[in-house]
Amino acid sequence: MKSKYPLNLTPFIRSAPWGGDGALLPFLASLAIKKAKESHPLAELWYSAYPLAPSTTVVEKKSFTLHQLLHQQSALLLGDTTDRNLPFIIKILHAERAQPLHLHPNEAQAKAGMLLENQAHLAPEKRLFHDAFAKSELLYALDPQVEILAGFLPFAEIQERLELFSIASLQKMAQPFYQSPTPQSLQALLMQLFTLPAKEQQVLAQQILRIADDYQEIFSYASQIVHLAGENPEDLTLIMPLFLQHQLLMCDESILIAPQTPHLILRGLMVEISTPSDNMLPLASPSSHHPASFWSHLDLTLPQPNLIQRDRHNPDLPLSNLPFHIQMVHLEESHFINGKNQPLILLALKGKARLSSASGNRLRDKLPIDDIALTRGEAIFLPHEAGGYTLEGRGLFLLVWRL
Repeated sequence: MKSKYPLNLTPFIRSAPWGGDGALLPFLASLAIKKAKESHPLAELWYSAYPLAPSTTVVEKKSFTLHQLLHQQSALLLGDTTDRNLPFIIKILHAERAQPLHLHPNEAQAKAGMLLENQAHLAPEKRLFHDAFAKSELLYALDPQVEILAGFLPFAEIQERLELFSIASLQKMAQPFYQSPTPQSLQALLMQLFTLPAKEQQVLAQQILRIADDYQEIFSYASQIVHLAGENPEDLTLIMPLFLQHQLLMCDESILIAPQTPHLILRGLMVEISTPSDNMLPLASPSSHHPASFWSHLDLTLPQPNLIQRDRHNPDLPLSNLPFHIQMVHLEESHFINGKNQPLILLALKGKARLSSASGNRLRDKLPIDDIALTRGEAIFLPHEAGGYTLEGRGLFLLVWRL
């Protein structure tokens, strides 16, 4: 590659038990990608240079991962920087069923976790720490209703919900929390619940479900318990709506989830834009090497995640303390991309548009193609200072660039 020009990206595809093919396959239709024959449905489409799940592109008829290309031609594509990667990951994500409860570590925890796993010579499939970065994630709803459990409720509300479930064993365990509601007593209660013998957890889950079934028309958190029980009615994770804040996102609403925040997506189609990390600590650890990973990385003092308030007519999302900038462009005619741009990814979420060099683009004569059509699921990587570009059409388009 001898000049700067837009590169088409093919997403990395990840499957998971909680996914659902129906909502994601339309994003792949124009890319002529067929879903691999896997035991799990589609869950995530990754548009990134993350080394373990990179997008791919073609340069001069040769295929590269975006990670490879940025390392080989960092000066041309990224500019004068020592960092040969992008500080963000973009995913289109669909949860047809509830995700497992999990959290993401902060940077210090990620570095310590990687060191521990390296010293233990863990196999890749048993690792929880894949990189040394914290993960903050913004979830942007593409569905009319995206449901998420994220962040702890106020202590008084947790107690009120727990008291509705008059189960002797549960109430006995909850007494220390009732008497002294603190982050420490709450964490002790949760650890006690989830370290019960498996049979006791199953019995308690069934008792909670029976009561929730009676109240699901009255209390929304009871219906959330019933929903969580749909896949496994004996999994005690179904108790978490008694502890976690329910977040309902309508189309074009978004929420920012900080590291160390316990959360799970109940259902919905969304875009996730995060810092470049794939460290996920599930409540049920896949390895006995991490018997307390979830609990030792949990922070119960964090404030509840809040909806991001934005002006539909202003494409910039009002975020701070992140190494990237986000624009959600509701395109009605045209949108200009400044020629002094930092490296960016442009992703079509709805509608159709054409990307072409703007008048005055000094690189116009060197472009192999100067009119790129974009439809749902198609993405472009635009190098550092690639000259001005114009996006013309209608639809919803995401732009993310390095700060």
